[in-house]
Amino acid sequence: MSLHLPKILAESSRRNLHHLSPATAFYRKQNLLCPSSTTLTCTNSVRNFSEAILKSDFFVAVSDKLTQTDVVYIFQEKLITFQDISGLPWWAAIVTSTIAIRTLLFPLAVHQQRVIAKISNIEKQVNTTVEREVSKTVAELIKEKRWDEEFLDSFYHIEMYRRRTELYKKQKCHPWKTLPLVFIQIPVWVTMSGAIYNINSMLPVRDDVALQTYLEMKASAFSIFQDLTVLDDTYLLPLFFVENVLLLDRYNGKKPFSGNLFISAPYLIFKDVESKKELWLFFSHISSIEKLSLTTTGSPLLIRSKTFLCVTFVFPKDRDCHEFFLLLQQRSSPATIPELHCFEYKAIPENIPQSAGWNYFDLLDEYRRMQVPNDEWCLTFANGNYELCDTYPRHLFIPRSVSSSVLIGSSKFRSKGRLPVLSYLHRNKAVICRCSQPLSGFNARCINDEQFLCCILKSNPNSDHLYVVDTRPKINAMANRATGKGYENESFYENIKFYFFGIENIHVMRASLTKVIETCDLKSSSMNAFLSGIDSSNWLKHIKALLDAAWFIADAVDKGISVVVHCSDGWDRTAQVCSLAALLLDPYYRTIQGYQALIEKDWLAFGHKFSDRYGFIAGDPKEISPIFTQFIEATWQLTCQFPNAFQFNEKYLLSLHDNFTSCQFGTFIGNCEKERSELKLSSLTFSYWGYVAYHMNEFVNPLYSSENSSASILKPELCSQNFRFWRGLYCRFENGVHPRENIEDIVLAASDHNNSLEDHINFLQKKLSTLGDKIKGFVENKLEKVSLDSRPVSIGYSDNDVELKNAMIEANSVAIDWKPLYSVEQCACLTPFTYSTKKIHCWKCGNIFCIRCIHDQHVSLPGHQSKRTVPVCKTCFFKMMGHSFEEHVS
Repeated sequence: MSLHLPKILAESSRRNLHHLSPATAFYRKQNLLCPSSTTLTCTNSVRNFSEAILKSDFFVAVSDKLTQTDVVYIFQEKLITFQDISGLPWWAAIVTSTIAIRTLLFPLAVHQQRVIAKISNIEKQVNTTVEREVSKTVAELIKEKRWDEEFLDSFYHIEMYRRRTELYKKQKCHPWKTLPLVFIQIPVWVTMSGAIYNINSMLPVRDDVALQTYLEMKASAFSIFQDLTVLDDTYLLPLFFVENVLLLDRYNGKKPFSGNLFISAPYLIFKDVESKKELWLFFSHISSIEKLSLTTTGSPLLIRSKTFLCVTFVFPKDRDCHEFFLLLQQRSSPATIPELHCFEYKAIPENIPQSAGWNYFDLLDEYRRMQVPNDEWCLTFANGNYELCDTYPRHLFIPRSVSSSVLIGSSKFRSKGRLPVLSYLHRNKAVICRCSQPLSGFNARCINDEQFLCCILKSNPNSDHLYVVDTRPKINAMANRATGKGYENESFYENIKFYFFGIENIHVMRASLTKVIETCDLKSSSMNAFLSGIDSSNWLKHIKALLDAAWFIADAVDKGISVVVHCSDGWDRTAQVCSLAALLLDPYYRTIQGYQALIEKDWLAFGHKFSDRYGFIAGDPKEISPIFTQFIEATWQLTCQFPNAFQFNEKYLLSLHDNFTSCQFGTFIGNCEKERSELKLSSLTFSYWGYVAYHMNEFVNPLYSSENSSASILKPELCSQNFRFWRGLYCRFENGVHPRENIEDIVLAASDHNNSLEDHINFLQKKLSTLGDKIKGFVENKLEKVSLDSRPVSIGYSDNDVELKNAMIEANSVAIDWKPLYSVEQCACLTPFTYSTKKIHCWKCGNIFCIRCIHDQHVSLPGHQSKRTVPVCKTCFFKMMGHSFEEHVS
C-alpha cells in the first residue's frame, strides 16, 4: 500500500494542527488539491522533518500573510463567480476548478515528463557505456602516468560529470527544465487554498453575501467530507486507510457495517457513510490487539480498549490487516512519556485556556480547610526536595511532637520510605494516616517507628488507642516477611489494635477484570452464563472488600479513633480505602470540586502509579491493574445508594474514567508528584479539571441536595445483594442492552428546561414592568382600528415602535417547548443516537442535536435575564449572528 506525499505531510503535521493559524491549518486540509503523485515510504525522518517545518513560527506567519494578498482575493472572486454561474455545489465547483487548472498546466506537465524521460535514458547510458569508457581511460592512465589513487578518483568524477553534461546539452534536457511546473503549481495551489479559506472565514468583508456563501459551502457534502467549512474530522488525508472494512456487530452478525478504516493520530477512525456509523478510538485507549484466524470474509482484527469497547474489523486483504496490526501496536504503546497525546493536544475548538485547571487545587489549601496545621499537627519540610521519600509530595503533615530523628528513622523502616503521614483530619480530631508496610521481617523492630505511631495516638486526645489497618490478606503479609518486609509486631506497639481486610493484590484484580470483560464479550450469553461469569470473576466481591474496609475506617474515625492504613507499598489499596473513607466522612468530597481535591490529594500527590497501572507507555504488563477503576466504581456504588448525596452524576464518573486513560490531559500522567514536576506537565499540557469546569452543566446531579448530604456521614448498606453490576461502564457500547433513555439525562434535561423558563419569566416580568403602559396603549390603538365587519387587522410595528419590536424579538429568543428525549432517534445531520451518544437541547429552538451540531461557542440569549451562556445549535447561532453580526461572528 503506497503512501502519497500529501498524506505523509498531513499525518506528520496533524499533531501540530492546533499550533497553527486557521489559514495554515486550512492549507493543510487542501492537500487533496496537490497534483503530486510521487510515492514515498513513510519514515519517521520524513514525518519529523515536515512536522518541524509546519510548527515553525515563520511558516505560520507567512501562511497568514498569503491569504490577505490581492491575488488571493481576485482568485476568490473568480471562484465565487464560477460557482454562481455554473450552479454546481461547492465541492463540485472546487473539483472542476482544480481540473481546469490542471488542464491549463497540462502542456507543462507533458514537457516535464518528456524531460524526465530523456534524463532517465541519459542516466542509463551514463551508468553503462560512459562509465565503462571512463573506467577504461582511468585504467590506461594508471599504466602510463602512474598517478596516485586520490588524483585518479578526482579525474574519474570530473570526467563523468563532463560526459553527462555533454549528453544533457545534446538532448536539450537539463534537470532544471523540470522545475517550471513546480514553480507554477505551488503559487496556484497556495492561491486556491487561500481563496477557499477566505470563503470559509467570510473574508475580506463579513457581510450578508459572505454569510450566504459560507452557508452554501457548509451545506455542500461530498463522500466523507460532510462539511467543507471545518477541518476534516478524519484529520486531513490520513496516513493509512483501508476501504471496504467490515465492523462486526455482536448482536447483528448478519448485517455488519461496511466502511473505511483510518489511522490518523491520535485516533483510529471507522466511518460507514451509508448508515452514518462512526467509531473513534484513541490509540492510548487500546489495551490489546489480536489477529484472528482467516475467514471466508477476510482477515479479522480484534481490538479491546481500556473503556471496555471490544470491536472486530474484517479486512479484505491479510496484508492490510497485518500493516494495521503493526501500526496500532506501535502507536498504542509509545516508548516514552513525552510521546503521549497530551503533549500535542490543543483544546482550540473549545477555547479552553491551557492554564485552566492546574491552579484549581493546592495541597496546603486542602489541609487548611481541615484546619491544619494546628496544635497537634504541623508541616514538615524534610521532603522539600523529595529526599525523604521521592513518591510522596514535598509538603507532609506529621504530629508536632515527632522529632527529626524519629521522622528519618521511621522513613527508613518503611517500604519505599513511605512513612506514616496525615491524610485526613476529622472534626473530632481523629485522623486517617497512610504509609507503607514496615521492613520488619520475622522479628525486626524500629524504636523510631514505634514512637512515631505513639505520637499519632497522642495527637488525638479523645481516644486511648489507635487502629492499624493492613488492607492485605494476612497470609500475603506473612509471606512478605520472607523478603524482609511484613507487618507490625503487636508486642512492640502499645495501645494499638491491628486489623487485616483481605483486599487482593494488583495481579488478582487484573485477572478479575479480565474475566468480567470476557463475560461481557460472550457472543451468545445466556442468563446462567452471564451471572456465573460475573460471579466467578469475584469483581463485585473485590468492590465490596474495598467498601468494607473504608466503612470500618470511617466508622472508627467518626467514633473518635485514629487509624493508620497501609498495604504493601502504600500507593494502591491504601489510596483506595483512604479516599473512600474520606468520601464517607466528609460531604465536601461528594461535590465536584471536593472529589477533584480528594483525587489530587490521595491519588496524585501521594503517588499512585497511574502510568504503570494503566500502561500509558510500553513497560511491564504485570504492573497493569485497574486500581483507580475500582475506586471509581466504588464511588458509583455509593451514588446508587445515596442518589441525592453526590453533586456529580454517572456521566462525570464515566468521563473521568475515559479521560484519564486517554492521555489527552496531563493531569494523570506520571507516577508521582516529583515525576510530574520534572515533566513540566502544568506548562506543557492541559488539565482535565479545566475541561470539567467548562462542561460543568453536563456533570451536575439534578437530585443533589447539599442540606441532606451534609447532615452526617454516609452509612452504606454492605450486604452482597446491594452491589450492582455497572452496565453503564462495562457494557455501554452494546446497543440493545440499555434502557432507551438514561433517567439522569431525562431529569437533567427537565432541570435545564425549568431553569431556562424561570430565567425567561424573570426577563418577561422585568420587561412588563418597564413597558407595561406602552404595550397597553399600543394594543388599544390597534383595537380602535378594527372595522365594524370584524375583518382581521394586521398588527404591525411602526418606526416609533422599535422598543416594542426589540422586546418581542427578545421574548421569542427562548424556546418555550423542548422536544422530549425519547422522541428523537437521530440528529438533523442523520447521526443516529445511541446510549453512549449525548443528546443536547438547543435552548433557542428546543430541538435535539448531537455534539457536532451544537455550536462550539455558547451564547447568551436575549430573552434570559441572567445573560448566562447556553448551548445553541449552529443554525440558531448564525441566525443570532445575523442580528448582531460582529458580536457573534468572531
